Amino acid sequence: MTGLGHRAALPAGGHARPEYLVTDGRGGPVVRHYNREGKVREYDFTELPVAAPMQASLAALFAARCTPDRCPVHATSRVCWIYLQQFAEFVERQRRPPRDLDELTPGMVRLWRASLGKAGGANAFSMVSPLLRDDARLQEGQVADELARRYRAPKSAVQSYSEAEFDRITVAARRQFRTALQRIRDNAIHLQRWREGVIAEGSADWVVGEGLDILARTGDLPKYTEKSGRRIVVTGKYRKAFGGMSAGATWQRLFLSRLDAVALGVLLVAEFGWNLSVIDRAEVPLASPDQGDDGHPTYRIPLEKPRRGAGHHYETRNVTDSGADSPGRLITQALEATRFAPRHRRRTRTRHQPPDRVAILTDRTAAGGRPRRHRQRGDSRRPARGHRPPAVPPHPGLAHRAPPRRGNPERSNGALTIVALAIEAGVPQRPHPAAHRPEERVLPPDQGSRRA
Repeated sequence: MTGLGHRAALPAGGHARPEYLVTDGRGGPVVRHYNREGKVREYDFTELPVAAPMQASLAALFAARCTPDRCPVHATSRVCWIYLQQFAEFVERQRRPPRDLDELTPGMVRLWRASLGKAGGANAFSMVSPLLRDDARLQEGQVADELARRYRAPKSAVQSYSEAEFDRITVAARRQFRTALQRIRDNAIHLQRWREGVIAEGSADWVVGEGLDILARTGDLPKYTEKSGRRIVVTGKYRKAFGGMSAGATWQRLFLSRLDAVALGVLLVAEFGWNLSVIDRAEVPLASPDQGDDGHPTYRIPLEKPRRGAGHHYETRNVTDSGADSPGRLITQALEATRFAPRHRRRTRTRHQPPDRVAILTDRTAAGGRPRRHRQRGDSRRPARGHRPPAVPPHPGLAHRAPPRRGNPERSNGALTIVALAIEAGVPQRPHPAAHRPEERVLPPDQGSRRA
């Protein structure tokens, strides 16, 4: 029944709840996790280095938790899967590895808890121990008591930045992003002049414009593999016109670098107070029609905040660009800086498709920062002679992922952090706990008794 007393509509004929626990071609257990959006991620439990009975038991427990109501996002199941892999590796290292969960001993559980590192140990125990206690064989007895013991997490050594330090970081972020925005603006003007036929054909500037057009359409410049097979290099004509084939000389003319994206992410955090999950899932803002003669756009920004609980996940923020010091000006600049986000792999927004997520970067490999190719078969990188594509369209994208953690910003992942800009701003780095590495410990054969 609905809230008005009407009978709810039934699903289409043949509808059935998806199976969470399936088997692969060899009969091994595989768990399928469907998130709140209906997307699926598979976890193959035959990869765990434990006996087949324990693989089946862990898969059944894991599948019972991988439901949209208990685990609505893939990130949570992914973390739990990593901790289960660590638990399985610990079990496999024992002198007498148990074949199933009913062969766990209290001493083995104590040793596993002691092997967890200071960083992440509390999270690992708090996610794996409740999962193990869901098994009917581990709901009472000494092993159940050991699994139910509270894990005392170490005190955090990470300190927040002071307001003065955060102000310095924000200034550094604004300087970094404005430099990138001006770089993209200059090259966008050059590209527009080339498309309008203003630049003389055959000149060096014309070759740059042609390369920018290819870069805007495909996300990369024409390349070839050397005869030695060792390197993939930019075609000589464009390499000479662009002044090299580094990231700064080629694709960063139209796209934000990782550090530029860090700066944009920090500015969004400072201006709107959004965290990474909100920025990561933000949709493309829609500019409402101007109701006056001042020309100030108002952006309607749909936001998703899962931590607010059921029924409160979604909200809409209206932001107006009324001047240089208004919050909406940052949105305008972000849209302008990301206008060349790879349109060739964007989905068309229709009533039957999910809304397009905002994006700011072409896809790069983690190692070398080289762009992946997304063009279709037969797609020519070079336009026909005399062909002038239409003018550059309005800005289609906003910030999707940005800030790296530590190290070389060009080779870092997309987790939200301001460490890179903190270093540039001269703010001391905060200590980070060591990464979680389970210690190599083996349970002696005479330690721990079997559970009664």
